[in-house]
Amino acid sequence: MSEKNIETFEWCGHVWTTCMENNRLIHPAAPWYYTDSGCASIDGDGVLSLTMRRNPTTLDWWNADWTEYTSYNPVISCGLVRTVQPFRVGTRIECEVKAPAGSNLWFSLWLAACDRWPPEIDVFEGYTDADGDYRGRLSLHPQFPFIHRDYRLESCLHYNDRLGYHAHLKAKGIRANALDLPLDTRWNRFRLDWRLDAITIEANGNRVRSVTDRKVLSGMRTRGMWVILNIWPGKGFDIGEHGDIDSLRSPFMIRGFKASLI
Repeated sequence: MSEKNIETFEWCGHVWTTCMENNRLIHPAAPWYYTDSGCASIDGDGVLSLTMRRNPTTLDWWNADWTEYTSYNPVISCGLVRTVQPFRVGTRIECEVKAPAGSNLWFSLWLAACDRWPPEIDVFEGYTDADGDYRGRLSLHPQFPFIHRDYRLESCLHYNDRLGYHAHLKAKGIRANALDLPLDTRWNRFRLDWRLDAITIEANGNRVRSVTDRKVLSGMRTRGMWVILNIWPGKGFDIGEHGDIDSLRSPFMIRGFKASLI
């Protein structure tokens, strides 16, 4: 332990830490939750679990303008892990995940540039509603005659446009048929191929999206990206004494992480 709530550890052949850049544990835009090393654990089978708990504390960190330190009083602690080593273009990222179960959650697998922001690659960002459901309503597929759901799992790319300003692609959801099991009861494999000429995301062997637009890819230039896995309170999360934290029935689980050259 180098500082309170900051820890580094080895998992799946890589060194990870339980904080963001510059040992950041809190974001000024969301001062009521923070990153806590106690919310990340690895079992005997090598499965990483990220969870949340009610844990009021006091933390000092920069204000939103990065001009001075200030005191924050977050009430929810959350699990987040980030690779210490950034990966460069020409890398394949793979792992299997089980979605968490609970109300108004946000969980994700994403890559953030180590030298600036953007770029960012969101392999997926997942959301549950107040009922703990991350599946949309049943509807007819627009092209094929079968019933499907659109999971509340979305991929997205953030990049610098030609003028150097932040831009992003429209989020694209992961589609599944009506017979698919809930994501919190099975393992789901995700893969990212990050190449100079294409960025491709797959879920359970199905291609979610492939980006080949040269303008977008040129805006993804960076010295490298960290891989980040985390669970946070989502939109509408009730932080009250008997709020949504009590609905968390199972954590965000990840296994079999691999990073290899393509």
